[in-house]
Amino acid sequence: MTSQMSFLDVQGWMPYRLDHFGQGWDNLVNRQKWVW
Repeated sequence: MTSQMSFLDVQGWMPYRLDHFGQGWDNLVNRQKWVW
């Protein structure tokens, strides 16, 4: 995971994660699979 992706990705999924922790976390994991 690069710092560039991390900063942009966190801004995208964090607000959603605060409202929907489970789904937000699954979304993050799915993105990480693509990045890695």
